[in-house]
Amino acid sequence: MVFLEGVYGNSDEEIKFSQIFEIFDGINCKALINKPKLFLAQACGGTNHIYPQMSTDQRPTKNTLTTPPQADRLLFHATTPENVAYISKDFGSWFVTDICSVFQGNAGELELMALITMVNNKMSSHSGTNKENERITAMSSARVNTLRKELYFKPLGEYEAFVKEKGEVSN
Repeated sequence: MVFLEGVYGNSDEEIKFSQIFEIFDGINCKALINKPKLFLAQACGGTNHIYPQMSTDQRPTKNTLTTPPQADRLLFHATTPENVAYISKDFGSWFVTDICSVFQGNAGELELMALITMVNNKMSSHSGTNKENERITAMSSARVNTLRKELYFKPLGEYEAFVKEKGEVSN
């Protein structure tokens, strides 16, 4: 099983996340349309153990903090699992266009996850037709997030003021 496709219960049968999501989607659970649905999975993703890594600029001591090698990643997809990513003949990638629009207008003020939520909202408002002339829409997805700190994109000239306002410098 590929990580994040599903989980196994006591019966040793796989339950795919897509099956769980379908139960609560806008087709099968109309009462939850436009309401956030948070799913937390306390489940193994495989059999490997995570061994901490030290930054190359750290000298090992008894109290040295170490970092998991998978830390500080974000994987933001143009679509949700098992779905296609659309490209407009006129405007190109809906995903890239929306990222550019949201980040250009808001990156100086908002944290990365707020920006991603805004991109998700813009993506869900697109509609068009496919080759069979069926109505289609889109939904982007932040599938892997191991970020450990808030991330802001500040123009260089504003960095010093930002550090003073927050009272800290992050590594």
